[in-house]
Parts: sequence; C-alpha cells; structure tokens
Amino acid sequence: MLPNINEFIDDNFNKDPYFGKLFEYSYFARSEGECGDDMSFYISVEDDIITDTKYYTEKGCAHTRLAGKSVAMNAKGKNIYEALCITPMNVINTEKSLAKSGQHCAILAVTTFYNAISNYLLDKD
Repeated sequence: MLPNINEFIDDNFNKDPYFGKLFEYSYFARSEGECGDDMSFYISVEDDIITDTKYYTEKGCAHTRLAGKSVAMNAKGKNIYEALCITPMNVINTEKSLAKSGQHCAILAVTTFYNAISNYLLDKD
C-alpha cells in the first residue's frame, strides 16, 4: 500500500527547501504537461556542477511537487552529465507516495529539468 499523499504533503511541502523560485540562477526552463500542470526548473551551474536548483509550479498537483522535489534533490551537487542520468523511472522508484495516476508527473519534472540542462549545454558551446 502506498503512503498517503496528503500526509506526505502536510509533512514535507511546507518545509520543502527545493520549492520556489531561485532568483540567482544560471539557467531556467518551463514546461506544461498534458494534464495542465506546469513545472519550472532553475539551476545554478559552476564548472559543470549544479550548485543549486529549485523547482516551481503554480498549477501543479501534489504528485507534480513530489516529482519536482525528487529531481531537484537528486540533481544538486552533481556534475551536469551525471544529472542527465536522472530518469522518470528513478523518480517513480524512489518516491513511494507517487501513485500510478501521478507517474506522468515524473516525466514532466525530468523533462523540464533536462530542458534547463539543455539551455546550459547550448550556451556552453
């Protein structure tokens, strides 16, 4: 049985250090999912290392926020190329509160994060 997502929200989202807008960031990306949820990722990069990252959503459900937090938490401190190994399946397998109906949120979070990295890589060349 999955942990209750509402209990997870109460316990975690009000003190989520990865949620919000990063005002001093290097790169940014925003996406909207088929369900209407939105996701933004902000990353700060120094010498190919993600030194800080945050995600933000205005219309995202609890599953979107859970997926965003998982990606941000796993990306911070990683080399940009190591961070590209974060996959939706990693998020799904790691986050036990992510219900089957919310698994598409993992795709939204990872895709948006990849787009921020893509902006970095395009600018780097």
